[in-house]
Amino acid sequence: APPIPRPITAKQRTMQRRTAIPATGEREREEDDFDGQLLPPSERKQLCSERIKKLEGTDEYDELIKALVEYGACLRIEGDDLHPGLVRTHFNLATTYLRQKLVPQALAHFKQAEEINERNGAHKDADSFRCRILEGMGICETRMG
Repeated sequence: APPIPRPITAKQRTMQRRTAIPATGEREREEDDFDGQLLPPSERKQLCSERIKKLEGTDEYDELIKALVEYGACLRIEGDDLHPGLVRTHFNLATTYLRQKLVPQALAHFKQAEEINERNGAHKDADSFRCRILEGMGICETRMG
């Protein structure tokens, strides 16, 4: 009779996963819509913006989060850490996390949006965003209990 196979241990499963995952550089090249091109932040931001618009109505939350993070990075490169566009970016990240029921991450991004928004109080959208941010933070606090 053939020998009975032994169950796979957690360590063996981890090793199998490691060999199945491509190297970091390969994975980035496969997923990157920009074919590894080095683009100026303004062009990269435009491409990210288009990708965000495509992904917003879908359930591809991971891809949307990647696009929002990259868009925020472009804003920081072009401007600074207090760029008014970062308020909207952090708000969108927070709502995306909230849709996934990842409340702690959502709350963290709502807080970042609030901090940047307070420092840009003179910006035309600051008051409307303040209300929306506080509402989102309230939802997070309610869900956290």
